[in-house]
Amino acid sequence: MTVPAGWEEVPLKSDMLLAEYKLEGDAGPGRLTLSTAGGGVEANISRWRGQFTPGEGDPSPAESSVTVDGHEAAVVELFGSFQDGFGGGGVKPGWAMLGVVLPLKQANFFCKLTGPRATIEAQKEAVLEFVKSAKFED
Repeated sequence: MTVPAGWEEVPLKSDMLLAEYKLEGDAGPGRLTLSTAGGGVEANISRWRGQFTPGEGDPSPAESSVTVDGHEAAVVELFGSFQDGFGGGGVKPGWAMLGVVLPLKQANFFCKLTGPRATIEAQKEAVLEFVKSAKFED
């Protein structure tokens, strides 16, 4: 994958992650993580949805797709108050998530960006280009 200039690689604190980056934004930094896991695409997207409580004025969740190295990946965007399932420091209102799930033969590949909504919206295109730059061995 081609990492954009300005993304700060963060030392890993979990064996579940392949990589983590801090993405700066005017509203505060976003956290981008890369990981693999089993389970179905919909089950993982459902888990992500459960981490958000939409508030008044928050956009509706959106789903789309993107092609990554010849494979179709699901893209999900979520908005509202975020509660990390791994105890990430309490409820964070005004946040968003841009998540990509790429089902591969051996496991699902995940790219998940969370942070203040304005940061996520500003970084969306860079993250999608980053994901599309991935090359996988079959």
